[in-house]
Amino acid sequence: MAGLGRDNRGGNGSNSEHVECILRGSVQLSALDELLGRLAYLCGTFGTDKDSTSTCTLESVYSGTSWKSSQRSVAPLLLRVRSRQRGSAQDHEIAYTGPVSCRKSEKVATRRCTVVPTTSSASKLIESLGFSLDHAFFRKGWTFAWNRHVFISVVQLHRATLPQGSQPCMIGAPLDSRQYLVEVTGMTTAQRNVATVGAEMMEIGEQLKPLVLLTTTW
Repeated sequence: MAGLGRDNRGGNGSNSEHVECILRGSVQLSALDELLGRLAYLCGTFGTDKDSTSTCTLESVYSGTSWKSSQRSVAPLLLRVRSRQRGSAQDHEIAYTGPVSCRKSEKVATRRCTVVPTTSSASKLIESLGFSLDHAFFRKGWTFAWNRHVFISVVQLHRATLPQGSQPCMIGAPLDSRQYLVEVTGMTTAQRNVATVGAEMMEIGEQLKPLVLLTTTW
């Protein structure tokens, strides 16, 4: 599912534009426990309750109209409303993510993104602005912090039943029960810092071999 949003931070507390660096891979179900143990050791959570790194995020993607032109067709604007549950804590955010770029000079995929912390009424706000729900999905698994700006998520993507009246989205079956998506993401405020963040992410990739092979493939 191309263009899936991030799941690894509980909101950055700012609505400024950032550059998100991304590497992706997957792990087979048979190697999941070994991978989680290695990540817990690398990220300093070894020996703690496994639930302390668990996360479940509902991501609802809304479609609207960004502009109209007599010379060009209408361009759709996609906004993502994320509701993240981590333990007993829950947070919400609205995100805009730009197209993914994979430059030959960079070892990671990148995209522009703007994230705004919000409340549980974010969906109602988006709908009042004329946006309509396009699709929704859940990301369920674990998130590990490598440092303050680089995170690793190990998640399965689940179908979400669309809301009916007052009934919220409900989590459904995983899209692929045989494996988990592994995503390493790093955030920076400047394009010139991508190389530095990318180097950190490549270091993580080396530590996860041969369980996971991270690439820029989208």
